Amino acid sequence: MQIRPGSSERDPSNAHNFWALAQAAVQHHINPIWRGMLAVTRPTQLPDVGMGVGAASMSADIEAAVGYNLTLVGPLVDHYILQLGQGMSRRLRPRFHTGPAVFSINVPPTLWRHLETLLTGYGGTATRQCCVSRAGVRSVRVTIPDIATAQRIWSPARTDGSNNLCRQHLGGRLTPGRMARNEESEEEESDEEPTELPIRYTSRYLGYSAVVVSSLTPVVVTSHLRTGTTTCSFYRQNYTEGGLAINTTLQATLNSADASLP
Repeated sequence: MQIRPGSSERDPSNAHNFWALAQAAVQHHINPIWRGMLAVTRPTQLPDVGMGVGAASMSADIEAAVGYNLTLVGPLVDHYILQLGQGMSRRLRPRFHTGPAVFSINVPPTLWRHLETLLTGYGGTATRQCCVSRAGVRSVRVTIPDIATAQRIWSPARTDGSNNLCRQHLGGRLTPGRMARNEESEEEESDEEPTELPIRYTSRYLGYSAVVVSSLTPVVVTSHLRTGTTTCSFYRQNYTEGGLAINTTLQATLNSADASLP
């Protein structure tokens, strides 16, 4: 069997037709053969779900339910998990202040149910909102109530090895004296061109920003099934180079909820 994805195969968010046909083909043709292979294969010979150091907190059962049942889903789930993590990481830059943040990405509704399985399997709570005018689910909201759950979902072993829940801030400063003249005073006119000195930058640590998660400041991922728009909201806290929280109000809320920081 040969699947021809077409021109949009490299952009999963815009390839609804390709993934719908490919998932159907895999589900009806490849999955029965794949399940038969797993049934007769010893556990020691199964593929390793973990990806080395850093994957100890990942659950093999949940990963198998998401990635092994439908082989095309596993990489796509990791793709959208990475998109959510990068969206949070981009909003941890120094120009963003402490407080709530929200952004949206596009997740196909056919893939959301697999993403929901992973989010709820690690400890998230799903809430469904039904449509009044027509039968069916309108949106699904998954609440992540603690930092341990968030760290397992956005494990560095799952994505590109980077920690998307924390971001360090580094400041660069140019050393004085870009250009210098000879010993002649500025008042005296000189035909000699100024001597160029090498430009040097000094970098220093300015603190960091982190995604703070607790029962009072959860990470909420909401999928609107009709449009495929998935919204992620979270809380960020900025810290000084000494590790002190800049916003004491949010820190008091975290302390009252017994939140642990990454």
